[in-house]
Amino acid sequence: MISVAVIDDHAMVRDALVRAVNEQPDMVVCASGADPAVALGATPAPTVVLLDLDLGARQAGPADAEALLQQGSAVLVVSALHDHTLARSLIDVGVAGVCPKHEPVESLLEAIRAVAAGDTWTSPLVAQILLADPRPDRPALSSQELRVLRDYAAGMPLTAVAAKLFITPDTAAQYIKRIRRKYDDVGRDTHTKAALYQQAVRDGYIEPPT
Repeated sequence: MISVAVIDDHAMVRDALVRAVNEQPDMVVCASGADPAVALGATPAPTVVLLDLDLGARQAGPADAEALLQQGSAVLVVSALHDHTLARSLIDVGVAGVCPKHEPVESLLEAIRAVAAGDTWTSPLVAQILLADPRPDRPALSSQELRVLRDYAAGMPLTAVAAKLFITPDTAAQYIKRIRRKYDDVGRDTHTKAALYQQAVRDGYIEPPT
C-alpha cells in the first residue's frame, strides 16, 4: 500500500487530492495539511509526499524537500509552477517529480505510482523547465535524453533502457553518444559510465546514494 501525505494550503484542493488518492485500491492518505511539518511528523514516514510550493504565508523550498527526502519519503511537487527557478531548485535537491496542477488527476496518480516504485516522473512542462536552465555548464537535454540518461547512468544495461523506453538498443546508444557530446561541449567529462553517473547526480537527474 502506498501511503501518501498531501501538503497544500488550499483546503478545497487538498480535500480533492485526498479523495482522489483514497479512492485508489493501492493508496491511502496518511497525513494532510498546509505545512510540510505534517508529513515530517507522520509515523511511519509517508511513501510519497505531494508538496505544493505556494503555501500562502510562505513558499516550500529546497530545505523542506531535503527534510522529507531524509526521512525516506519520495517527494512529488504538485504546483501551479509560477516560479520555475524554485521548481528547478527542488529538482536539483532530488525531488522525484513535478506534476503541474493543470494535469488531469490520472497523470497525478500515475506519477505517485512511479515515484513510489523508485522511479522519476517527468511531465512535458518539467522537461521544459530543465531545458530552460540558464546555467552555462549544464547541457540542454531533450526529455527523451533525460529518460535515457537517468536509467543508463543509474546502472541499467543499455538493452534494458531500450526495452523500457520502447526503442532499439542502437537508438539508445545514439542517445548516449549525443548526451556525452553535449557534456563535452560544456567541458565536462562523461566518457566512462561512472563519470556520466557523477555528472547526472551533480545536475540533479539522479538522486545520490544515501
